[in-house]
Amino acid sequence: MQKSENGVHTITVGIKDGDVVKSNRFTAKVGGVDTSVIKVGDQCYKVEDIDPKTGVHQANVNAVTVDANTTPTNAGTELRDG
Repeated sequence: MQKSENGVHTITVGIKDGDVVKSNRFTAKVGGVDTSVIKVGDQCYKVEDIDPKTGVHQANVNAVTVDANTTPTNAGTELRDG
């Protein structure tokens, strides 16, 4: 934070360029492959297995298991301040 000659504080905030990502949408390792997943409750499903209108998984699909010792990432959390 900088202070100008007249005593006004200047705060600079920057946001990394990129897509807006919902808080429940992640990229996770599934079977060693980076996969776009959506978390519904305590389960993760491939994005294409979720009905975009209802947010509910299709009846004929199962939840995916994120690989052990990996951390799903959400690119929508790139707020930067200075």
